[in-house]
Amino acid sequence: MKMKLNELSTLSADKFELTYTFNPTHPITRAKLDFEVEIRSTQSHVMRAFQESLIHRLQKENQTEKRTGKLKLFNRAELEADDVAECVALLVGIHGLLDDDDKPVQESKYEQILSDLPWLRTQIKEAAADDEHFLAL
Repeated sequence: MKMKLNELSTLSADKFELTYTFNPTHPITRAKLDFEVEIRSTQSHVMRAFQESLIHRLQKENQTEKRTGKLKLFNRAELEADDVAECVALLVGIHGLLDDDDKPVQESKYEQILSDLPWLRTQIKEAAADDEHFLAL
């Protein structure tokens, strides 16, 4: 069995810089909702930079713990804030979702939307982690 290296070029890391758009599903009925979410891959450059900043912050906190001898304990609100921040970083746009004034939802509202809808965060993270969504493009 043999394969040429150039046959793998269609599966290159560049594909992870593409975006993927999907319709979220209702968390109970599983019906597709009438708006679209455009996301980037967890392996994109943007997400790698986000992950590096998170690692840097945690390392800094670890150094502070060692220096002071005080262990920093995370609470649920901090963990949820990190989860929301990750989803905001994954999010390229929300299309077709209107605010109370029948205007398209602005980027400035993404954090609040994702804070209020943990099921949407779950769907975003699952879709972004599925390499097939990006490699198949």
